[in-house]
Amino acid sequence: MSDLVYLQSASDLGSTLKTRRTSRAIKQEQLASVVNISRYTLVDLESGKSDPRLSTIIKLADALGFKLALVPRDIEIQTQTAESQGIGLGEEIDLDSIEDIETAWKGE
Repeated sequence: MSDLVYLQSASDLGSTLKTRRTSRAIKQEQLASVVNISRYTLVDLESGKSDPRLSTIIKLADALGFKLALVPRDIEIQTQTAESQGIGLGEEIDLDSIEDIETAWKGE
């Protein structure tokens, strides 16, 4: 099962990619090859200096075992709910937390 990761910027994505990759002892060259990008592109992504295509982000997330969910910026309840549960940017969110966020957003 993949984890959900809360990201809000290229910097968050970069730190998440690097943390996930190193925790799995995957070399940059290996990951870059799997998702069909150059090692230099991956270095830029991990440092938050690059603006990747969505398809690249999805491939990276899949290769590193996490999923992405897009949330409109004007929906502040998700951010407030996540932060109130002690979930910081770039951290894993368990599925129960996501259900709580969805419930709060729907006003149930």
